[in-house]
Amino acid sequence: MKASFFQFLKLGLFLALTSVFWACEEDEIAPPPGLIIDPVVVTIDELNSGQFEGLLVKLEDVQFNEAAGTLFNGTNSNANGSRTLADCNNKTAVVFTATDKEFSNLELPRGNGDLVGIASSFGSTVQLLLRGPEDWADLTGGRCGEIANCPATQNGFATVCSLRNAFLNGASTVPSSSTIQVLVTSDRAGGNVNSRNIIVEDETAGIVVRFAADHAFDAGDVVNINLSGLSFEQFNGLLQVSNVPLANATTAGTETLSPAIITIPQLNSGAFESRLVTLENITYVEAGQNFYGGSGSGTNRNITDGSNTAVVRIGSASAFGDETIPAGPVNLTGNAGIFNGTVQLLPRNAEDVGANGGGGGGEPSLETIANVRALFAAGGGVLSDNNSEVLISQNIKIAGVVISDWTGGNVNGGTQSKRNFVIQDATAGLTIRLSANVSGDFPFALGDAVEILLQGQKLSPFGSQLQIEDIPIDKVSETGTGTLPAPQVISIAQLNTGNFDAQLIRIDGVRFTTTPGTYSGNQTFSLDGTATPLGTCRTNTSTTTNPAPFASTALPTGVVNLTGIAGVNGTTFQIQPRNASDLP
Repeated sequence: MKASFFQFLKLGLFLALTSVFWACEEDEIAPPPGLIIDPVVVTIDELNSGQFEGLLVKLEDVQFNEAAGTLFNGTNSNANGSRTLADCNNKTAVVFTATDKEFSNLELPRGNGDLVGIASSFGSTVQLLLRGPEDWADLTGGRCGEIANCPATQNGFATVCSLRNAFLNGASTVPSSSTIQVLVTSDRAGGNVNSRNIIVEDETAGIVVRFAADHAFDAGDVVNINLSGLSFEQFNGLLQVSNVPLANATTAGTETLSPAIITIPQLNSGAFESRLVTLENITYVEAGQNFYGGSGSGTNRNITDGSNTAVVRIGSASAFGDETIPAGPVNLTGNAGIFNGTVQLLPRNAEDVGANGGGGGGEPSLETIANVRALFAAGGGVLSDNNSEVLISQNIKIAGVVISDWTGGNVNGGTQSKRNFVIQDATAGLTIRLSANVSGDFPFALGDAVEILLQGQKLSPFGSQLQIEDIPIDKVSETGTGTLPAPQVISIAQLNTGNFDAQLIRIDGVRFTTTPGTYSGNQTFSLDGTATPLGTCRTNTSTTTNPAPFASTALPTGVVNLTGIAGVNGTTFQIQPRNASDLP
């Protein structure tokens, strides 16, 4: 919101008049009656933009960041006059006080509220200039994050909320006589928490307790901890009591805590820091990947409720890092935290990452390939559209035998960029496309039995041929040697329906229409003695991916039987011999 010309004029007149009044040493002259400047309400971001320079402004719900007892300036140098103002979203601005101000040696107010001042700048730094105590008279409210109606004690123990409020009001150490009785909500067995840390809560709030050495407290333990006089610390923004001797903590039983059910906006507000919470019906953005990305100290995963987003943090030592992220929606449980301004949720174990929501590491059920293929059409997929995708949200797997042969070189994807293979079970076949090229020998050979985890993967067409696209190789497991299916004997007309895609077939009694010639490329054939329908025999001849070794083999001139895998490219249905043994 920009000030009007009239506001500029009023402020200019006010400043001009007050400069004259302040210049008079003997007579106290009051400003003209009726000259009232209403401050422009701005945010910290708007103040920092510089567009309000010279205007009287008001910032709402702000507070000073400095420790209790800090003065506005308190020195004889203007270089020491800058203080940090913040809102509850951690946006900051500079408040400057010169040494000649009468309030220079006063303590900064500790409360939260509205602050008035004149927007100014020094060099490239935007700053707020205060005129007197009336400008900060409203800074009397509870500070950001301060817990209202917090009892100092409960059942003879100090409350966690009283500790958090003490820190927010400037305490650097825990007040005396502060023994807390709390429930451990973190799970050291899950590995997603530091081995020295426990996350605890009572009925009022939660907090991190960091011991001086590794501890042995488990989720559900009730623990009495003497924290008196120990240091508060914000570790990358997360409040904790640090270097607690193990001898200060004793177990007082066990208990079960039900997580607070909250929304993503409530999580992101920071109001539930170190509390155990559950988010219902959320979806992981990176469904189908592993929870831990495989490098660094941890991985941030993103979740959404359809409108809002949040971050889930998975540490490298988490016991469930290798679990597959479910496609959801799921219910997600964990400890609320923060790291350098980013609110995070820290799941404790495999149950938390998909609790009661259809995911989170359960055993996938075996599905037929025919039923998996049917998911594409059921999900609105269109085979003729290469951009069409259908996500597999079910926790399922398929099992089949590899019917393609990379040694024969006639597999879609060429013989250098090895990514594709074809499997078949008793119901249907399907092309599988790996997420990356394979160097060296292709790991899934003709006749291998495999199982493939599908949750979070996508069904999509390439040239109208249905495939599982970009599946990580670690989702495919070789389970032994399978039994190759006998080729299904079909007609050219049946081939051209597309109903036998990715299945091993044989077409009997055909004659090539392009003789003399070789198998290289697309060669048409028909039933002996007829002109139509025509079928197509496809043999890879790409010069960039190496041709199939048998591509230069001469086509037979007589009536033959053709064996291979049924496929399609655009509108052309085709049979692809796997190797030289498939040739007549």
